[in-house]
Amino acid sequence: MSDLYWDPASRLSFLDLLNRNAIGEYFEQTFRRIDGEKIFALENGIGMRSETGELVQVIGYFLDITDRKKLEASFLQAQKMEAIGRLAGGIAHDFNNMLMVILGFTDVLAMKNTADNEQLRYLGEIRKATTRAAGLTQQLLAFSRKQVLQLETFSLNAAIEETAKNDLAADRRRCHAASQPAGFGAEYQGGPGQIVQS
Repeated sequence: MSDLYWDPASRLSFLDLLNRNAIGEYFEQTFRRIDGEKIFALENGIGMRSETGELVQVIGYFLDITDRKKLEASFLQAQKMEAIGRLAGGIAHDFNNMLMVILGFTDVLAMKNTADNEQLRYLGEIRKATTRAAGLTQQLLAFSRKQVLQLETFSLNAAIEETAKNDLAADRRRCHAASQPAGFGAEYQGGPGQIVQS
């Protein structure tokens, strides 16, 4: 019978309980089904003793709680995801506020450097990168609030080229980007931020 137990030592633990208390109730065990699948059950039993007090027989039954354990695991996972969502939402909210400050100062600098085309180009890249980062924070906020992301249709070629250009600009010493746009009008429905993350 020990072969039915996922851990044979747990059978000995239950017998030890019966040796001490004569009755064992709601002792949670893990068993192995004939097909090898793990199941959970509560073991209940009464120990029958000989005249010398030795445990010679166990009369008992098992209560299958596999479905309950699965439900508990699902509930715990849901709680974890909710906690992660709240944490992600808090971080995204604070980060989004900082991004708005960066965008604000970028616009101020752009207005003060209207004659400097090179500076305006750099500021434009800063604005685009910040706007893209803000889009990612919106995804985090949507996740934390369990909102459905708004889908939009956009050019896949343009999204890939923009991502490659930004990555190259971030570190020219270690990055080399080469892309071959599709010859057809490749369009994608979803969130542009999803392409960036990929």
